Amino acid sequence: MRHAERPLWQPSPEHIAAANLTAFMAHVRHGLAAAEQGDFVSDEEIEEILQKISEVEHKTSFDIAAEQNLLLKKKIVESNEQTYEQFSFRNDHLIHGDYMIGNVFFDSDDKVSYVFDFEKTQYAPRFFELFRSMIYSTFLGDNVTQDALDRAKLYLDSYLAVYPMSKDELASGFTAYHLRSAHSLWVEKEHYLLGNTRVDELLQSDILRIEYFSKNFEKMKEFLFT
Repeated sequence: MRHAERPLWQPSPEHIAAANLTAFMAHVRHGLAAAEQGDFVSDEEIEEILQKISEVEHKTSFDIAAEQNLLLKKKIVESNEQTYEQFSFRNDHLIHGDYMIGNVFFDSDDKVSYVFDFEKTQYAPRFFELFRSMIYSTFLGDNVTQDALDRAKLYLDSYLAVYPMSKDELASGFTAYHLRSAHSLWVEKEHYLLGNTRVDELLQSDILRIEYFSKNFEKMKEFLFT
């Protein structure tokens, strides 16, 4: 019987690990460049998508909801006088980028045993991860209840007990998170510019967060940070 030929050279586990690390760091550097731009979109991008919606002859409930959401985001963007640079945040933490309940496994003692889906890993200010994770883990529903707010505060307090943050950093980070959310057009871009309808189901939760934040932002800050 003829044996399968062995390769002339086979990489060692160390070589494989080094290659994987190199690829990972290249991904992180790409994320760092994106983080430094602040993810703030322009009025032109909002207008481009609004134009696409206006060209739809028979608007669906999704089109109507997307248009209303974009108009609210546009209002928030236009009323904001702060630039990302004025916050003076430092990209000094390596964050997961999408840390939420859907991307972790828990063991029988309710402790995190595995974390996966690292495609959004980047260097960024730590509030990027903190507030995004807090909101996505507690406010994913049809409405914002007191129970959701209580869970958000418990999440935040638990984090701060391990890794404290000053009130000034919390307040400015929360403000920046709100503005980033208003500038985020991911669902709308995917649907109207790239023809990807798989993300359509995420529009409703985006609308919920934007509307609630725009009406209750100061109350949320007071509740969460006192």
